[in-house]
Amino acid sequence: MRRYIAPDVLILDDFGLSGFSQHQGEDLYEIVSERVMKASTIITSNRPVQDWLGLFPDPVMAQAVVDRLRQNAHLVVMEGDSYRGRYRPGGVAEAKNTKQEQE
Repeated sequence: MRRYIAPDVLILDDFGLSGFSQHQGEDLYEIVSERVMKASTIITSNRPVQDWLGLFPDPVMAQAVVDRLRQNAHLVVMEGDSYRGRYRPGGVAEAKNTKQEQE
């Protein structure tokens, strides 16, 4: 647990791809509670914040985690196509490389 509480910046990438077990929700609550107002936490998610509550089996714990995360949060919403799509076969990056190779 100390490993996640100690860093100046903790990044949780792809947050909420699947729901949490009771134990996972409790661990996340403990990490967030220890870090709030002491260190930065960056979270990336494909889910809107209002959908995070449904990821926890305990709605009270869910609300407590989200409240602490939102306390001094800066929310950045990015809309549009996924950047990763550029690198799939036939994506923008492949088309650019093919065009450059032809020139």
